Amino acid sequence: MNQRFLHKWIIAVIIFIAVNSCRPPRPPEPTSQQSSNNNIENSTTYSTAEEQSSKIYRDLEIPFMQDMTSRQRFLREAYTVCYNNDRRCADWVAWVISRERTNGDIERKVHCDENGNAIGIADCVPDWIRGDYIFDNEVDKPQEFSDWAPVPEGLSHGHLCPAADCKLNKTIMNQSFLLSNICVQAKNLNSGSWNKLEDKCRKLVQKYNYNLYIVAGPVFKDGKVSATMGANKIAIPDAFFKVVLCMDGTPKAIGFFYANNNESHNMQDAVRTVDQIEELTGIDFFPQLPNGIEEEVESHANLNEWQ
Repeated sequence: MNQRFLHKWIIAVIIFIAVNSCRPPRPPEPTSQQSSNNNIENSTTYSTAEEQSSKIYRDLEIPFMQDMTSRQRFLREAYTVCYNNDRRCADWVAWVISRERTNGDIERKVHCDENGNAIGIADCVPDWIRGDYIFDNEVDKPQEFSDWAPVPEGLSHGHLCPAADCKLNKTIMNQSFLLSNICVQAKNLNSGSWNKLEDKCRKLVQKYNYNLYIVAGPVFKDGKVSATMGANKIAIPDAFFKVVLCMDGTPKAIGFFYANNNESHNMQDAVRTVDQIEELTGIDFFPQLPNGIEEEVESHANLNEWQ
């Protein structure tokens, strides 16, 4: 080999090695909570062929909480729940509804196998079932049936993820009856204004074939529990929130805030921006959205856009 050529080749190799050794290491892949700037198209998944015309973004509904002290998070088929062991109720429950989930023919009740165990509930035994409710053995400090016996006057079992959103199969229907999905809710709110809001979300899904990303949970004034129920002191919320995101067409979001009382509530009066609900709860909603979209949809709320 020509010595001049060999000399040039050695110099080129040395330069290549030096340049590449100066490059910073490739950052690790972001976690689901760190990926707010990711292109959400990359995480698209479809549950059925019917829903391919309406994209479902994986885990987009799951919010972020900085402080997980005394909290447990469970990813279930029906929803994801963040359970607060100090308050013995969920901080939030997040789920996605679609036509498929709300069009099912699964009856609203606890479904059991031939041994009397609730279908789809891990290690369930018949003693864990009481009427339409199921003891949640996975949480460290669960609600007990005795805490609800009897239910105090004017209060009721308030589902965060409603059973009517879980008609796809018996497993997710049963998961809606776990006590970790239940908060102490004013009876008239549960059967009235809150129920109307749940029904409105389902009607939108049916009318437009939307997929709606929903988070619901309790609100405690100044973050403090002022009232409890039962021997285990289940926290009674001062209010409830719900935030809803739609990615079909132009992205949009809206929040709702209802005082936990038996008065009549007007849906328009309950409207808040997602930013306002974040300020009330300390929860970061829809953190996987690109920053530009997140800032736009969370700062704006117009009930007329949801008709």
